[in-house]
Amino acid sequence: MNEPHNCAPENAAKFADWIQNRGGVAVWRSLNMANPGASWSGPALKEDGTPSGKPTWQAEEKPSRIITSLREVAVTSGRAVKTFRITLQNGDGMSITLTPGSSRTLRKHLDDVGESAWYEFGGFDGRDCTIFVPDAIVSLDQYLCLSCLKSPHVAGHDGLCAACWTDKAIG
Repeated sequence: MNEPHNCAPENAAKFADWIQNRGGVAVWRSLNMANPGASWSGPALKEDGTPSGKPTWQAEEKPSRIITSLREVAVTSGRAVKTFRITLQNGDGMSITLTPGSSRTLRKHLDDVGESAWYEFGGFDGRDCTIFVPDAIVSLDQYLCLSCLKSPHVAGHDGLCAACWTDKAIG
């Protein structure tokens, strides 16, 4: 079995819809050497039932994985552990990159926190970097039911509680 694919809480409903109605969640890995760890997720099928195309020029031609089970998605919420300012510079062409000093600072903070950490840029000017660690990780089928606060899960209904399953069947 593949390792669960991470999903932010704000994308959980979209991922569930894609799994239930659009052939699954397609995951494309990056082919761009300047963005080696990136990946993109999207519906496996377009609304007309044809396969979805790659989401960006950086992505591989075909998805590396298609997720068809709610249990294969881990909804991961994060807890901010460090925020600091970064400095940007012009990169190649029209890209903007971190300065070497900001890159070193970011790497050091990530190393201090551990390998499961991730970072996001924000602030009014995009120059705040916040490092997060996983705070809660649950499978998508558990998260959906935690969202509606209905449990226990009903066997045979993809792990959905009775109320979620009924709403899905009626809706």
